[in-house]
Amino acid sequence: MYNTKFVAGFLLIILGLIWGSSFILMKIGLHALAPIQIASLRIGIAGFSLLPFIIPYVNRVEKKDRIWIFLTGLVGNGIPSFLFAYAQTSVSSSTTGALNSLTPIFALLTGLAIFRMSLDKYKMLGVMIGFIGSFVLLTWKANGELQFSPMALWIVLATFMYGLNVNILKLKLSKYPPLMIASLPLGTLFLPAVLIFFSFPLPNLNSQEVLQSVFAIGLLGIIGTAFALILFNRLIQISSAVFASSVTYLIPFVALFIGWLDGEQVGWIQLAAVLVIVIGILIIRKGNKQENR
Repeated sequence: MYNTKFVAGFLLIILGLIWGSSFILMKIGLHALAPIQIASLRIGIAGFSLLPFIIPYVNRVEKKDRIWIFLTGLVGNGIPSFLFAYAQTSVSSSTTGALNSLTPIFALLTGLAIFRMSLDKYKMLGVMIGFIGSFVLLTWKANGELQFSPMALWIVLATFMYGLNVNILKLKLSKYPPLMIASLPLGTLFLPAVLIFFSFPLPNLNSQEVLQSVFAIGLLGIIGTAFALILFNRLIQISSAVFASSVTYLIPFVALFIGWLDGEQVGWIQLAAVLVIVIGILIIRKGNKQENR
C-alpha cells in the first residue's frame, strides 16, 4: 500500500512543473496563432486525446451530476483557456503565472459563497493578504514602474473559475475516477472547440514559426491540459481541495524562472508579491487546520 502523503506531494510537484511551463507554451503559440485559435486548438487537442476513454464512462454518470460535469468543463478548462490566451497578448508569461497563484484564495471564497464553508479570522486575514500581493502584481512592473493592464483582469477571472472548479471537483465529483472526470468534461468541449478553430482562416503549416506554435499548443493540450487534469483530479481525491489548489505555490516560481530564461524582466517586486500571496494562502491553511481539530 502506497503512502498517500508522498503520492500527493509528488503529484503536486509534477503539476507545478507542468502548469508552470504552460504560460511559455502559450507565449510561443501567440507567435503565429490568434488567441482564439490557441484556446480552441488547446481544448480540441486535449478533448481528442481523451475521446477513447469517454465511451466506457458516459452511462456511469448519475443524472444529478451531469450539470456538474458540464460546469467543470466550462470553468475548469473551457472559458479560462480563452481568458489566458487573450491576456497573454499584453501580459508576460511570468506575470500570468504569478497571478495564477490566486487560485487557492478563490477556492476558499467560492467555497464560502456557494458551498457554505465556514469563515474564521485566519481565512479572512489570509484572503486580505493574498489580494494585496495580487494588487502589486497588477499595478507594478518588474522594474518598479507603475502599470495597469486591463487584460490582467482576465487572468484574475480565470483563477476565480479555477477556484470554483476545485470545489466542484472535491465536493461534487470526487466519487468518480480521475480519468472519468477529466475525459467527460473535455470530451463535451471537443466539438465546440473544433468548430471555433475551423471557423477562422487556417494557419500556413508550411511556415516553421506556425509549426512551432502548433507544436507548443499541442504539448499544452495533451500534457498541460488532458494529462495534468487527470493528475489533478487524482490529487484532489487523495487530499483536500485547499491542498490540491496549493499547486499554485509552485506554478508562479516555475513560470517566473522560465520567463526569466526566455528574456522576460523579472524583478524583486514580482517575487515579493508572489511571496505575499503564498503567505496569505498559508494563513488560510492555518485556519483550516484550526477548524479540523
